[in-house]
Amino acid sequence: MKQDERLTPMAMLLVCLCSWSLPLLTDPMLPALPVLREAFAVPMPRVQLVFSLGLAAFAIAQAFMGLWADRYGRRPVLLVGFALYVLGAACAGRASSFDELLVWRVVQSVGAAAGPVLARAIVRDLLPPSKAARAFSLLGLGMAVVPLFAPALSSKLLAMYGWPGPFYFFLMYGVAVWCFVAVRYRETLPQKDFAALQPARLWAALSEILAGRERVAALATIGCGYSAIVVYMSTAPFVLKQWFGIPPAQLGLWITLSLVGFPLGSLLSLWLVKGISGRVLQRGAGVFALGGVLQWVLCVAWPVHSPFAFVLPMAVLTAGWGLVQPQIQAVTLAIAPALVGRGSALLGVIQLGTGGLVAWVVSHFVDGSPTLTATLLALGGLGAFGCAAATATLSRRGALLAR
Repeated sequence: MKQDERLTPMAMLLVCLCSWSLPLLTDPMLPALPVLREAFAVPMPRVQLVFSLGLAAFAIAQAFMGLWADRYGRRPVLLVGFALYVLGAACAGRASSFDELLVWRVVQSVGAAAGPVLARAIVRDLLPPSKAARAFSLLGLGMAVVPLFAPALSSKLLAMYGWPGPFYFFLMYGVAVWCFVAVRYRETLPQKDFAALQPARLWAALSEILAGRERVAALATIGCGYSAIVVYMSTAPFVLKQWFGIPPAQLGLWITLSLVGFPLGSLLSLWLVKGISGRVLQRGAGVFALGGVLQWVLCVAWPVHSPFAFVLPMAVLTAGWGLVQPQIQAVTLAIAPALVGRGSALLGVIQLGTGGLVAWVVSHFVDGSPTLTATLLALGGLGAFGCAAATATLSRRGALLAR
């Protein structure tokens, strides 16, 4: 299939809808965590499993989704994935125990994994690497819509229907995407790799992907950066509620405010980026690190007892992420078309695997104060900045990035 210079509006809508499965898996659950804790009378580390176990299942499932997409095509994997998503959401919303809810939450997360993996793969099926960065910026802008409404909508659903409320929304979203894929999407994979599932072929593909040191640095950037974001997302509801006294009905609004930087960063990225740019990558990572350090200063070094001191630096951090993420995705997927599904899966495994693991570990140490969150955000921001600088330097040497 010949690669075009841009995505059609219908293709852009498809990849946006598919990529929403990740933020819609996490963001609506943030206000729900304290509610689930009270409804099922479980301790904090256990209720955090709704978040961290879901991310872990999502991360692992992405590896298989990428393999199957290169072997069988994008369309059948999307249809099966969103069918699982619908099943998991429907059954989780009717769970009679916390353990049952976790089981169906894992099923939902496994199905959701098809979305972002295949969204990135479809972009690269249709566009060359030089055009993919701008498309990923546009995709990021589409994804940025989710943090603006999901937490607030979830709070409303929780007030109306109790803890099952967010799962009703998941169900409607999953059905809508499945129908859209079934009716409107035609296969974009140029050629199926019938040997994709063979161990030797898989090892050769991973070796080829990781042979580029700039891709290794890019994967390290995504791991550091997303781990910092997940730490905030999994702890913020408890910090805002216990430390700053925010009532549960307002948690969604405060979380939305903390994530408002992402659409601004994505919009700026779309305006600035014509291709892959080392300057945009490094400056975006600098803004990301600034947000983490600023929160540490305001919440730990010279503490200001105000929720704005906790929330606004996160808005700065997510603005940086809106600049960084499209560049990192474009660098990682600047590979042969036959490897795109597996490359997209590897990116997702690193992103969600590190994030889910860090969230699970951190859940055992959360005490309701902002100290731990702010410290890890600062460390993650600085780590992401260092890895992004290495990505830009290595990619320039390989003539991949523009100065």
